[in-house]
Amino acid sequence: MKYVIKYACCTHVGKWRSENQDNFLCDGKYIGEQDATMDCLISGRTQGDEASLFAVFDGMGGEACGEMAARIAAQCAAECAANLKIGQRPAGERPTGERRTGQRPTGGHPADRRPTSERLADDLRRCCAEANEAICRYADRSGIGSMGTTAVMLAFADKEIILCNIGDSKAFRFDGETLQQLSVDDYALSAYGRKPPLSQNLGIPADEFAIEPHIMKAPCCAGDIYLLCSDGLTDMVSAQEIRRILSESEQDLNAAAEKLLQEALDAGGRDNITILLCQVEEQRHRPWAKIFPRLF
Repeated sequence: MKYVIKYACCTHVGKWRSENQDNFLCDGKYIGEQDATMDCLISGRTQGDEASLFAVFDGMGGEACGEMAARIAAQCAAECAANLKIGQRPAGERPTGERRTGQRPTGGHPADRRPTSERLADDLRRCCAEANEAICRYADRSGIGSMGTTAVMLAFADKEIILCNIGDSKAFRFDGETLQQLSVDDYALSAYGRKPPLSQNLGIPADEFAIEPHIMKAPCCAGDIYLLCSDGLTDMVSAQEIRRILSESEQDLNAAAEKLLQEALDAGGRDNITILLCQVEEQRHRPWAKIFPRLF
């Protein structure tokens, strides 16, 4: 199946926070240092004939520590996507804030051979390990006691999706009727009635704990909508409401993202909110497109 991936992504500081500690990766774009205060909606589409990577990160830590942890993770994911030719960007264009290391890309695949789901799963695990190490290095250099971030990453590869998550940022699939959570929540035990702390996240030193990101694979089906989000959405909006909004707006991802954001704000907006929607759309064969390109 040849397909395109439509996407819409929005992020908002919420009503109670002074800074946005969420971040995302969407078609090679993420929130860099110069964009740290922005609330935005971006949308577009990318070809599905090469793998594409999308992600949401929810930073944790005092002052700007969580914001930096999420940005480091987003930058690592952007570099991973670029090295693996996952990100769909014109030749020579860099994602916001990407470092010019001058180093040969690691973990990449030959340009003439698309990565398999097995290799992509390994690449996402490696991405988590590199982001974890980078966050720990930054914390150590800066004398910061604790900083970290969640991560939920979704890769499209040929006829499959590969999901990788750590922490409690969630991934859902909506097939037009059913909303199914695909991610695994990393929660520790806590007192009844209180939100439990995370059992793992990015930003834990290797000598303290070996992180184990969750990986799952599933068929990629035309029409399916995938939702990646921080808990600023799911703590405010029930799964039933999310399903209703997606059902009513499944033909317009921008409208769906904006409605989900507004629902979270109307419910209190107690945390930063990041919503990333991807929809798989079958690419129909149009033999006249090459002859009359302006009509298509």
